[in-house]
Amino acid sequence: DRMVAVLDEIERMECALDALNSADVSCADWDELGDAALRWWRLMDRAQVVGAMLLRAAEVAKVHAGSGYRDVSEWIASSTNTSRGSALYSLRLAEVLEASPQVAEAVKSGEVTAAAAARLCTVLREAPADADHSTLVDAVASQPPAAAQRAADAWFRSVTTETPEQNHASAAR
Repeated sequence: DRMVAVLDEIERMECALDALNSADVSCADWDELGDAALRWWRLMDRAQVVGAMLLRAAEVAKVHAGSGYRDVSEWIASSTNTSRGSALYSLRLAEVLEASPQVAEAVKSGEVTAAAAARLCTVLREAPADADHSTLVDAVASQPPAAAQRAADAWFRSVTTETPEQNHASAAR
């Protein structure tokens, strides 16, 4: 069963985190600490993708039904003592990954960060169905989230046939 395999991998990750939490890094040198910090940050970015897809699957399955919560974001926020905003962020990321295989692949490969990808939700929702997402990936690759948003907005304007007034409204997003 695939879900058993997923749960097994999560358990392995929990064990690895327990080991990392007890690791003594006080004797590491500057290069080792820098390498470890960068690798960890990139790993957490990849973990956000997994979390987003799991939360989206939970949303589709309506795991919150009967729990008294209005939606999966409220359920996960309450169940994990986090914010509903964090859950909604994950759901936006999942929407982007589902909407664009090209963006999903770029995020999984590290070319686009999860934070930058989450900013693409609106432009992907409103872009024409035949828009070339590979040019969107090229525009936002290696950009921090705010710059990725600006690049995505410019991409959106280039692929739409909006009037100048509509373009101005899109730019104000």
